[in-house]
Amino acid sequence: MKVPSDIPAEALKVDLSDNGITSLPAGVFSNLTQCKVLILFECLISSIDDYAFVGLESLETLQLSYNSIAAVQFGLFNGLNKLTKLFLHDNRISTVDKEAFRGLVCLELLSLVFNKMSILQSGMFAGLSNLTDLELGYNEVLSIEAQAFIGLDFLQTLDLSHNRISAVHPKMFPGLNNLKKCFLYANQISSIDNQTFNELSSLQELQLDSNKISDIEPGLFIGLHNLRELELSYNTIGAIHQGMFTGLKNLTKLILRYNGISEIDELAFSELESLERLTLQGNKLSVIQFGLFAGLGQLLFLSLSENHISHIEEGTFDALSSIETIDLWHNRLTTLSPELFRNLPRLLQLQLSFGYSDTNQWNCDSLCWLKQEEEKGTVT
Repeated sequence: MKVPSDIPAEALKVDLSDNGITSLPAGVFSNLTQCKVLILFECLISSIDDYAFVGLESLETLQLSYNSIAAVQFGLFNGLNKLTKLFLHDNRISTVDKEAFRGLVCLELLSLVFNKMSILQSGMFAGLSNLTDLELGYNEVLSIEAQAFIGLDFLQTLDLSHNRISAVHPKMFPGLNNLKKCFLYANQISSIDNQTFNELSSLQELQLDSNKISDIEPGLFIGLHNLRELELSYNTIGAIHQGMFTGLKNLTKLILRYNGISEIDELAFSELESLERLTLQGNKLSVIQFGLFAGLGQLLFLSLSENHISHIEEGTFDALSSIETIDLWHNRLTTLSPELFRNLPRLLQLQLSFGYSDTNQWNCDSLCWLKQEEEKGTVT
């Protein structure tokens, strides 16, 4: 099927989705000078001529997702000077010419999710000076060349999740001074150079979960002064050492679920003065020692569930003057002293779960004090 020739010239939105169009010849939309939105979703497009979009001088949104496009060649988007959103996700794109997007000076969102790209070449996104969101998840990216993202001065969100990246190095992110969110989860990352994130001074959210990270070098995050959320779950980090989180003075959320952590240095979290949520669920901690939570005066939520905890030292929680919720479900505890919680004036919820699924082997005679707390609604 071909693009209909009788589309009204004054049309502002044209939707040609799901209609069997296989190719877009040069000049096919040349009369649609007022069109702002063009949707070619879920067609069978595999061929697009270089000048297919000539004439669409007012176009702001171009939807080309769920087609069979295999390559993006240089000059493909000539003339689309007002385009702000370009959707190319769910195609078969394996190659993108260098500077293929040059000329899209107003583009703010570029989606290339669910394609087959394996290499991000240097200068690949050159010319996209106003881009704020770049979506590259669910590809087959193994390699990111130095300066692949050069020129993306206003980029705020970079999604590289669900790829095959194994190493992250400083030359990947030069010039991304305005980046606020970086998603690197579900890759194969085992190595992160110590200066990788140094230039990402505006970063607020970093997701590194579901990788193969076994260790974090002290100072890795030292340049991330504005980071608010750090996600490191589902890695193989066995120990948390002092200095790992140096520089993260504004971090409010740290998630370390299911890593196999069995050891945490006494002052490992002491520099996280703004932390509000700490999740250590699903690790191998056995003893929670005094001083472990030193410096966490702003912490509101602490999860220690699904560990191997059999003992909590007296005074361990005393530093948590703002704590509202502590989760100790599914451990190996037999008793809890009321003194552990005596100096926690804002504690609202203590999650212990006395149900059949709880692995804590409680000595009920030593927990009489909990009955009073349960009546108050502070124990669940």
